[in-house]
Amino acid sequence: MASISISDLYRGEGPGEKYGGILNAVFQEIFTKGIPEGCSEQTWIELLTVKHTFLVAERMKTEGDVVSELSEAASPFCASEKVAALCSGAQRTPQVPGRLERGMTK
Repeated sequence: MASISISDLYRGEGPGEKYGGILNAVFQEIFTKGIPEGCSEQTWIELLTVKHTFLVAERMKTEGDVVSELSEAASPFCASEKVAALCSGAQRTPQVPGRLERGMTK
């Protein structure tokens, strides 16, 4: 079990070299597949960064490695599980009392 810093994971240096570097994967995908038509470059880079961060987090989970700057309570694995639950509709944002829905009036 290795403890790897976030910057090492993103740059692919030191212990993070094991995962190839998140930014390397992002730009490799951009250079090989390009940016979809109608999508801004910045938005596409951000989406790919999130995608490859989750892929590395899942791989780290299976290999037993951890991010050195995070505690168990704030691990990227918790975040990926929360995102998956939100995407599946398992959790919904609670309605704030007194908040009007779009198109509704008092």
